[in-house]
Amino acid sequence: MKILLTLIFFVVACAPRIPPVQIATENRVNLLRLSPGMTKDQMFEIMGIKKYNENSMATTVTNPHRNEAYTTSDGTLLEAIFYYTNVTMYDNVITDDELTPLILIDGTLVGWGWNFYRDTTRKYDIDIEIKGETPLIISLHPESEIPPTIRTSVNKNVNILRDCHRIAIVGITRHSIPTLETMLNEYKDARTKGTLDMELEHIAARATLDSAVYSAAYPYFQEMNVAAEKAQDSLWGAHMQTLINDHAANELHFKRITYEAYESNFLKCGFDMIERDRIDAVLQELNLSELGLIDDKSAITAGKMLAAQAVCLIENYSTDGEYFEPPNPKASFYRETFKVIIVETGQIALTGMNQNLVNGTELMFYGLATRILAQYPPLIE
Repeated sequence: MKILLTLIFFVVACAPRIPPVQIATENRVNLLRLSPGMTKDQMFEIMGIKKYNENSMATTVTNPHRNEAYTTSDGTLLEAIFYYTNVTMYDNVITDDELTPLILIDGTLVGWGWNFYRDTTRKYDIDIEIKGETPLIISLHPESEIPPTIRTSVNKNVNILRDCHRIAIVGITRHSIPTLETMLNEYKDARTKGTLDMELEHIAARATLDSAVYSAAYPYFQEMNVAAEKAQDSLWGAHMQTLINDHAANELHFKRITYEAYESNFLKCGFDMIERDRIDAVLQELNLSELGLIDDKSAITAGKMLAAQAVCLIENYSTDGEYFEPPNPKASFYRETFKVIIVETGQIALTGMNQNLVNGTELMFYGLATRILAQYPPLIE
């Protein structure tokens, strides 16, 4: 048996700069468009031949990343063409568990995936070691007792292509432990304890001094107490204001990156999105907080004003186990859910949930795209 190992490097004059997760997601969505029996040219037309420079990595990704070819004793040519489909670590190195092999026999696509590659090489008596499929799930809290999970659903009673094409993201709600109120109460408790400690010091000083000396020193103690209280009030006030400001800034940042992640993934799935500025203007007109807590009825009202076909509501829940007493990392928890509601009928068209995952949003939309494609095969031609 003659073994040929070839690395493919396609040079493109101007390589686009996009995040690695986007490259991997686009490749996985393109996998859904493949079918056995395609020629190599047809496969390349769908998967693409392109070079990318990644924004966050000092490296370049080529599509395809590499090629392996084997010629059997009877002259059959088996090729495995690898595409970058998963990001397991941002370390400037692309490893096998971040790749998916596409398998061709004599120039015809017959299947893809590590399991299929392994079975095919065994069938043709090609003696190479090939592992099985590597899960694409990356745990956010490895020590947590709550397992990583992804769920998605598509309402089969709703015509997604007709009634749910134009979407507005009108609500992003965040629930977290510790809450801002909890942290502020801790500061208040500490402030109360500080005042009590000062009073105890005053009592101790009074007990150790002669009454005449204490009477003479009383105005001094009183003046010092007033000054100390003012200083502590100013200090604690500054601490609390900083905490409030930081919390508000974190909330805005969280909502911005969540909105951008969902908008990007909806667009990749072929949906049309209402512009963020228009959404904010309508929410202000309705006296609703900017992308904040909003119920289904208000969301539908906003959707009608935006001329959207559907509205999306997102909720996030997180618990920091290190905050518990005693600290308990096994209780750390992160869950993100969303639902898409048809404005005209109020029906829930799409839902998704991911928990304790680093790349949960991306994988959730990958599952959603798979379900939509299964329900509407003409969606991606």
